Amino acid sequence: MADAFIYYRLASNSSNKEGASNTPALLKTNFPSQVLEFTLPDELLESVSMMYENNVKDSPVSEPDGTRRINKQDNGLMGIRFTFRGRFREASSDITTLISFAKILQVESTTATNALGFGKFGFYTDNTTIKPFNVDPDKNYGLTIKSFNINRTGQTPKNFDFEIIMTFGGTF
Repeated sequence: MADAFIYYRLASNSSNKEGASNTPALLKTNFPSQVLEFTLPDELLESVSMMYENNVKDSPVSEPDGTRRINKQDNGLMGIRFTFRGRFREASSDITTLISFAKILQVESTTATNALGFGKFGFYTDNTTIKPFNVDPDKNYGLTIKSFNINRTGQTPKNFDFEIIMTFGGTF
């Protein structure tokens, strides 16, 4: 995969889209602690997947005459989840950055103008312009970190495989 970024924006320091027209690459320059960059060969983002789930309820009904039916109730969107998988090499700073991302407050207070109340995290890769695989958070939508998993596998002691799960908030 090409170079990619997982990053967060803040209305409070004007790194949000409304405060500044920062691309993820400019965020890396202006706010380096807010960006986790994947560049070959040391950081590899191997795959990105998206799971979309509707909230449709099935209600089985049995009529007195023996007729059986399943009624449907559409309750909108259940959730959208992104899964990022890859490998860190020489990873001490990348692992530290990921841990600090997971520890920060994932949303901003919605009482502030242009606050990122649905999630302050975004994802960008330069090899696709297709949404939903590039999500740049703003006051209408964003991502939050649900969980991450880091594994050391193989014979190379400095290789760490990771999986990051982020969930979407806002209007899709």
